Amino acid sequence: MIKLVLGVGCFVAILVFGQTWAVGAAPSDAVQPNSTNATQAVGGAEADTKALATLQALEERYRDVRTVKGKFSQITFDTTFGEKIESQGTFLLKKPNRLRVDYAPPHATTLLISDGYSYRYVPQLKQVERYRIDPANTLVQTNYMLLGFGAATQDVLRAYQVSSDSSQRLPAGHTALVLKPRHPDEAPFKNIRMVVDTKARVPVEFHVTQLDGTQVVVKIATDELQVGAPIEDRFLRPAFPPDAQIVDIR
Repeated sequence: MIKLVLGVGCFVAILVFGQTWAVGAAPSDAVQPNSTNATQAVGGAEADTKALATLQALEERYRDVRTVKGKFSQITFDTTFGEKIESQGTFLLKKPNRLRVDYAPPHATTLLISDGYSYRYVPQLKQVERYRIDPANTLVQTNYMLLGFGAATQDVLRAYQVSSDSSQRLPAGHTALVLKPRHPDEAPFKNIRMVVDTKARVPVEFHVTQLDGTQVVVKIATDELQVGAPIEDRFLRPAFPPDAQIVDIR
């Protein structure tokens, strides 16, 4: 698996959808979980009881939901170039495995997961990067939008070590989970920190720490979520302008 694009495209580049960072202040490197909860096993994999309860609550809430539409904002703290990149966009999620993300100008980009491939289209470059998804890679099959919108708990625990995180203050009624890949050599990131509104049972933030220390913070506009809204299949097909060059990434 590869990192499809640095910064702007990290919303789905992970491929696996609370505490906020002050503008201009980069968060610390990798999140260090601080959990003293007892552990419990599901499907042979362990998670602390609080983390397990949160995952199961999300799974139950979205088990019968097939589609989710929404908006998000994203801040990328690029440690390599010392940059902070702010962007906004929309997403369409259709289970079991189709996702589209459209970033607004000036970072106009379309990211698509459909029919066993991932695509990144940059209109300014007139180029589409296409990557064939390995069905055996559990991180790919459990992309992080599904982590928040009803992935099976057993599937999540198969791909990640999951623990609750109390190292940072959160608003009342929120909890944070830290997910670390069980096979780090297959992942282009260190961990994912997901903040969940436990009363509404909705993810509000994803914080991704990449291997190079780059931090990506994605905040879901929960007041504009459309759960179960119809999504036309044409928006989830790889239909790009005829003059766009397709480049296969291996």
